[in-house]
Amino acid sequence: MKNIRRFLFAFFLVLLLFFLSLLVFNFFWPKKAGIFVSSEPKSVVFIDGEKVGETPVEKLLNPGEVIIKLLPDNSEEGFETRINLVSGVKTIVQRHFNNQNTDSAGIVITFEKGNPKKTLASIISVPENAQVLIDGQLRGNTPLFLDDISPGKHEVTVMATDYISKTISARFYRGYKFIAFFELAPRTSLGVPKEKDESYVVLKEKAKGFESPSKTSRVVKSLDKGGSYLFLEKSEDGKWYKIKVGEDSVWVESALVETKSP
Repeated sequence: MKNIRRFLFAFFLVLLLFFLSLLVFNFFWPKKAGIFVSSEPKSVVFIDGEKVGETPVEKLLNPGEVIIKLLPDNSEEGFETRINLVSGVKTIVQRHFNNQNTDSAGIVITFEKGNPKKTLASIISVPENAQVLIDGQLRGNTPLFLDDISPGKHEVTVMATDYISKTISARFYRGYKFIAFFELAPRTSLGVPKEKDESYVVLKEKAKGFESPSKTSRVVKSLDKGGSYLFLEKSEDGKWYKIKVGEDSVWVESALVETKSP
């Protein structure tokens, strides 16, 4: 009996020492920070002056501040930014260079520690006053601060009249503030003709989102009054509108919504 007690004591002691060593290891050697860099066209990537490869580049680095530089092919000028890498979180840098190999558009997403009980978001853009849609729902205009985002993966779209809209899928973390800087490219600078203003719809009352423009089709979503969604198209008879809700596209009765433009 004494041997069994000694064995159990020794077992739990080893287990305790194991968990304590994990805590010490995580304290003195925190998790690596992730970074993903992409561009169009391909570009050489430098991190703190050291060449690390051509885009796309994905690496794990020590947390802290770094300088990211991108040089497009056959160019001496590119894009450079200073970002703070956070332990256990992936930072995203996207860049689009035009035909003259000068920086013209891009997205930089970083994180900073915040309220441990909340998931925050701060979204800014060039130009200012651009519309921000999260999972297809209009949330406001830049500069925009949100404190009611749920943790997890979300689709963020920023758009403005006469500019090419940008969309990115990113993960939001509880206890951190998601900081996104969107630089939109004018349509004319990339040889893209101006288009009609993108519109969105605002629900005047609760509505059902159907799979097709018919009440007999499957209900995909239940939508709340006051929700704003990107407008996609209108049915031939004009009685239905197709809208984007998150990653889904659904049909709602046109009588239940009103349309607006940026």
